[in-house]
Parts: sequence; structure tokens; C-alpha cells
Amino acid sequence: IKVVDLWKENKGTLIEISELNDDWHIKTIESLYNNLEILIPPLESNVFSLYLFDANNPSRFGKVVSTVFDDFDYKLIANVKEDKSVLIRVYRNELDLKDLEQLGFFDNTKLNQEQYSKSTFIKGFFEYKTTLSALMVGFKKNDSNNNLDKIGPFSFTFFFMKRGGGQEEKDAEIGRYPYKSVNYRDRSSWLNKFGGIKIFRDNFRVRPYGEVGSNSWDWLELGRDALGNPTVTRPGYKVRPQQVYGIVNISRVGNINFDDKSSREGIQENEAFVLFKEIIKSIIGVYENDRNQIMMSLKKIYDEKNVPQPPHR
Repeated sequence: IKVVDLWKENKGTLIEISELNDDWHIKTIESLYNNLEILIPPLESNVFSLYLFDANNPSRFGKVVSTVFDDFDYKLIANVKEDKSVLIRVYRNELDLKDLEQLGFFDNTKLNQEQYSKSTFIKGFFEYKTTLSALMVGFKKNDSNNNLDKIGPFSFTFFFMKRGGGQEEKDAEIGRYPYKSVNYRDRSSWLNKFGGIKIFRDNFRVRPYGEVGSNSWDWLELGRDALGNPTVTRPGYKVRPQQVYGIVNISRVGNINFDDKSSREGIQENEAFVLFKEIIKSIIGVYENDRNQIMMSLKKIYDEKNVPQPPHR
């Protein structure tokens, strides 16, 4: 049987590799199949499909499935328009609503904004409308090269998935934070393989950004920022890079100032791209601030209810 006989579509590009110099055993092909998952755009923007066929095992492989993982604590979707307006939608999935009510969160929290209301929690998400200038407060005054104007439209999808263990599991046991039940083993295994924030340009992966094991895995330097404060119950909380997965979608037409490196591996670190990274981090900051405010409020409520009693004399 030939690979071409396995292709049932009447369109697309077919690449057949034969007469290999090395022996490709089934485990080698399985490894290739699994690694191809990293190249597939996420379901939200998947405009093409990728297939792998093995003539010796015609029923073994086939369509490469996207890497989307729906077990998240937070999901953020941001869309930056041509006019520099930004719409951010934040989905919460970390805390159990009934347990929040039992703890008295909605009665005792000092958070008065609509995004922290019970109706918003029931809805499951809130929206935040802003602009690039507002996200980068004060930058415009010192932007002598008009780099903010060079940032074209793009979209960004971000997932936060805590890995559990340590203090988080202890907090869950004593009821300080009403976390939903999570299979941390499966989540950590998935993050170890697919974690990191990737860049796609015109639906094709730009490597090596967000690639596990590469020097550009944490290209936003989230790890450096988190060293200052990775604790969610302290003001200024920053997320750890080991807990995130994300997709940045750009285009050549909309982002003509992002030049390829001469090696074709990545994008040149010019002023526009450096600013672009700071914008992405500011968008992540919308999630960080929301989780930070909720968790600090929950900690205060818990501490007030569990004030140590003075010993009897």
C-alpha cells in the first residue's frame, strides 16, 4: 500500500517520504506523530489540518489532534484591533461557586466592582475594554519612535493551570480557598509537554517561542518577574511560567515591523517586538490582578473567622 492511497481528500499538500537511510520503528513514528501536535494551531483558529500516515500501519495514525486542554483555572482571550482598542474576556474556573457562597465571600468581600459580583461569577466570565495606551500607562510620553503605532492587530489566548501540591493542597484541606477538584497529575503531565506561550503567524508556528526545553520557552521572562512575588495572597502577584499555556496570533500584513532573524528562527528583538512583549505581559496582568484580589479577599475573610483565641487564665 502507498501513502497516496490513504489520502481521501481532493485538496491539500501530500509529502511522501520513502527509501529512508534509517529504520523507522513504530515507536519512532509515534514520537513524530506526538510532536506534530505542537505545530497544530489551537481549535479557536485552526484553519488547516495535519495528517500522518504509515503505509505499513494504515490504521494506526491519521489526523493529528490539536493540543487544546480544557482543564483550566483561568482562561483569558484578548483581541487587539487596528484602532488600538483592546477587548479582554476573562473566564474563571478555579473556585466552586457554592463553596464561595457558604464562606460568605459575596457578603463579606470589600471588592465592590461588578466583576466580583455574584451574578458575574454565575455568568462565568467578565469583559474588560481598554486601549494599548491604557495598558502601557505612561509609555506614550516617552515613545519618541512611535513604537506603539507600529503594533498591529493580534489575538492572545492564555490559560492558567496551577499544578497543586505544597501550600495549595494544604489550603484546600483546611477550606481556606474553595478550589474545584482537579487531577493535578494529568494537568502537570500536559503542561510538561505543551506548556509555554507560543506564537503563530498566519496560523503557522513561529519557533522556538514557548517550546519546552528551548532557551525561548519563557520568552516573556515570567519566571524572572515571579521571583519578586509568586504568592497569590500578596499584592503584586505574578504567575509562574510553569503554570501557563498560551497562543499569540499575529499576521505578516498586520505586524510588518516584526522582522525574522537571519537564521529564520524567531523574530528580531527590535523596539517594536520588545514593546509587544510588554503588552502581552500587561494583558496577563489583567488575570493576575483579578486572581490576586479574589484570593487576598478570601484570605482576609478566613483569617477574620479564625482569629486565635487568647488562652484562658
